[in-house]
Amino acid sequence: MESNGFSSVAVIVLIAALVLLVVVMIPCVIQIWRSAKEAARTLALLNKRLPGIMGDLEEITAQTKGAALTVGRRVEELSLALERVRGIVAFMGGLETLLRIGFRGPAESSRRGSRAIIRGVSAFLVTLLSGRSAGRPDRQR
Repeated sequence: MESNGFSSVAVIVLIAALVLLVVVMIPCVIQIWRSAKEAARTLALLNKRLPGIMGDLEEITAQTKGAALTVGRRVEELSLALERVRGIVAFMGGLETLLRIGFRGPAESSRRGSRAIIRGVSAFLVTLLSGRSAGRPDRQR
């Protein structure tokens, strides 16, 4: 009988432990269920708003591409303008050299030199104002 008393105490302790475990686990299971429910609600909201967010991102990407293309074109135009200015400065340096040499020479060579200079300046201005440079094809914009 002694063993029967020990068995019944062991069974009672085991049942009490299981009841205690179930009592402790009930709030944990309820919290897990609430968390899963909230996660499902959040996922549904995200799925609802995601197409709008993606559309906004596509619009921003398109605007950024357009801005980059515009900046690239403006830089190219500025580069062409600076190239023309550099040509004018080089021409003026050459003109200064020609004028210095022409003033040192006799009067006849000075007249011929000034005519040549005038023809050169007019050819340069015609080329500059037409937007083309001699010996190079037109650039497409």
